[in-house]
Amino acid sequence: MDKTYQVLQIIGQGSGGVVYKALHTRLNKEVVIKQIKSAAKQCIADRTEVDLLKGLKHTYLPQVFDFIEENGEAYTVMDFIDGADVDKLVKSGRKFRQKEIIHYGMQLCEAVEYLHKQKRPIIHSDIKPANIMINSVGDICLIDFNVSLIFDGSAQVLGGTMGYAPPEQLGVPLSSIGKTGDKPAIRSTKMYVDERSDIYSIGATLYFMLTGVKPAKNYMVTPITSMGIPVSDGLLHVITKAMALQPSKRYKSVSEMLSALENIG
Repeated sequence: MDKTYQVLQIIGQGSGGVVYKALHTRLNKEVVIKQIKSAAKQCIADRTEVDLLKGLKHTYLPQVFDFIEENGEAYTVMDFIDGADVDKLVKSGRKFRQKEIIHYGMQLCEAVEYLHKQKRPIIHSDIKPANIMINSVGDICLIDFNVSLIFDGSAQVLGGTMGYAPPEQLGVPLSSIGKTGDKPAIRSTKMYVDERSDIYSIGATLYFMLTGVKPAKNYMVTPITSMGIPVSDGLLHVITKAMALQPSKRYKSVSEMLSALENIG
């Protein structure tokens, strides 16, 4: 590994690669070094895009320090966040109250709004509970820029997570939804996203926080109203609108979604 970083321990390992906790020796700061999925390696090919990601500074985003290459592998280096991710919290039995979901939903929208409002908008494209940390002071931090896209009108997606990525991100034709059983529809080769794709993922994440159920891979999502979960009409409307299968039926921008959350009684 780059001499700038002293690897302390492996803190995760999965299909995407190994995740290390390390020490940034020059800054004397703990960081996370995450192996970049092979499909996302092209994100470090353009150093201009790397510099854009390194220049991001927001309360609810980690500081991206660098993207490095070594022995044919690529890694992203960012802040180590002391806390637990939403996916693990829910699966361990944590029940989020509606007030908390609205609060964290607004923080998440603020972070994504910041990304979308960059001079060259950035689409995160992998918003999901496992990529949302709740830190030691009780705020969220949206991590993992491995598949982030610099957006120039239309962007071809580099990856996504079933259940949280919208149909257009995975190339799933709307006409096939409901006809494929438990298996996701066959993906087309034209996989394009825009800001509304992140909005779907935010909605799906709030759905999981409220219900404790991961949205179905085939997009046949169980309605919240059929689960017997107490929820206000306002929050129900926000989540349902954000998770509309057609992008045109979602919020036009994350700023609009943020405003809707702020105005829930």
